[in-house]
Amino acid sequence: MTEHTDRDGAAIVSATIHSNGSKWMGQPPDSVDALIDVLGEETLDPRFEDNGNFIITGRLAGVPSWSFFGNFLTTSHVFSIDTDDPEIAGRLTTAIRANQAAPAYQAARAREAARRAAEKPTTAP
Repeated sequence: MTEHTDRDGAAIVSATIHSNGSKWMGQPPDSVDALIDVLGEETLDPRFEDNGNFIITGRLAGVPSWSFFGNFLTTSHVFSIDTDDPEIAGRLTTAIRANQAAPAYQAARAREAARRAAEKPTTAP
């Protein structure tokens, strides 16, 4: 879990980090900030677009909530983070969408689309 503080300095839990980074069993996951750094350096794996496009939004007990998940194309850094904190959600959403807008992601996406098209069964004439 990631702890943050409210305006009075009291600790509040606003995110649950199920996994973040390639870790051995028992090692703590990386922070949200570490993931944002990796999102600025490595290309996301576009295959995750099929399962929510890296972000699923919803409501939990009437409160907006977000789930972030995915992995990277050439670096193993799987992540799965749930939060109800709009600030964390905004930072992660901005970093993910910027990654997707990058030329490297767009090229990987095009390669994945071509691979899928080549794998589609063809019908006999």
